[in-house]
Amino acid sequence: MKLPAIPLAAVALAFLLAEAGCQQADRTGSGGMTPESFNRLVAAPGDATPLNPKLAALPLWTNAVVHLVLTYVDGRKVVEDIPQTAKTVQGRYVVFSTESKLYKSTMYSVLTYDTQASAFKIWALFGNVITEGLSVVNFDKHIVATTSYYVGGFTELSVGSFSERESSERTFIYKDGKLFGTRDVTIKPDEATN
Repeated sequence: MKLPAIPLAAVALAFLLAEAGCQQADRTGSGGMTPESFNRLVAAPGDATPLNPKLAALPLWTNAVVHLVLTYVDGRKVVEDIPQTAKTVQGRYVVFSTESKLYKSTMYSVLTYDTQASAFKIWALFGNVITEGLSVVNFDKHIVATTSYYVGGFTELSVGSFSERESSERTFIYKDGKLFGTRDVTIKPDEATN
């Protein structure tokens, strides 16, 4: 089974929050997502409920490899190849997990389609902080744009493209209105398991 390849922004948000030492804060969440509801989705078993048609229209991979290059304005660089798995929950959510060797932890993100926003919503959780991204996809041109704002004065703007064979994006990360760094990501299906 294939699952969406675009929610990398949320996983990368978790990486950035960990790298930046973002303080944890109690938040009720974004767009109705709370830390408790996020954790329930992560803990839920994957199911065979048919996906929302918008989610089903994305390139879908249950197992992928994420190549992440995070470059800070001071010249520091973080490079990692990260295995990523995905499952669907209730036909409305895709839950991604990544196993970072660098951070020695599992990081999760959740993707859904928001009919009111006519866009995809992507969430990640760091400590008790929910981060949210909003992605607009042009399926005819195979491009995606994502924006997110989160605790600590961070703003991100990403543009990317996707095909049946890979997804890639470039993200500009700003802190308090100044460029903090860039993130380049390429996701490819893990051919051995898909």
